[in-house]
Amino acid sequence: MDTIPSPYAIRMQSGILFDIENPKTEDVCLEDIAHGLAHTIRFNRQCPVTYTVAQHSVLVSDCRGNIRNQRAALLHDAAEVYLADIARPQHPLFPQMKKYTWGVNQVIAERFGIALARFYSVDLQYWDDAVLKAEFEDLWGRYDEMPLVSREAIPPIEALGIDAAKQLFLDRAAELRLSTGFMSSSVVRSSGESA
Repeated sequence: MDTIPSPYAIRMQSGILFDIENPKTEDVCLEDIAHGLAHTIRFNRQCPVTYTVAQHSVLVSDCRGNIRNQRAALLHDAAEVYLADIARPQHPLFPQMKKYTWGVNQVIAERFGIALARFYSVDLQYWDDAVLKAEFEDLWGRYDEMPLVSREAIPPIEALGIDAAKQLFLDRAAELRLSTGFMSSSVVRSSGESA
């Protein structure tokens, strides 16, 4: 007998129905994340070039030290695939989104064996801001944004476009050994992180 889908479920490009009211780990798919982030243009879709959240996520992951931090950085915006991207200045206008973002991040973290706290670390926020500063400079030609953040470690940015950004994201995920298949629970350590 078929079950009636939740009115809050959305169909992903893989065919999976993802319910934001009741997210499930088994409904998180790396290809859906790559597809969604590659089709989301940065700066609330107002970037002057086709520069995607997928490419942004790869750049943030390139800045972070150990592999666990790099994995979290690559997936730090993954919840936007399921919830939509709300520009940072608008976050206070949508307080309910925090609850849903937290829930979706929980299942993403669990799915890929990442400690949830890594998505919310000060270190990740710093590198996210450093890449943002580089994006302002390289893509917008605006050098007055974010004066307290250094973009020293960020190479010059050139927008790759949708297809190349999606492939870059998937390649980086493979490099970081983020599985597209389901993880064995025997691989997950007590911290909730995989080896």
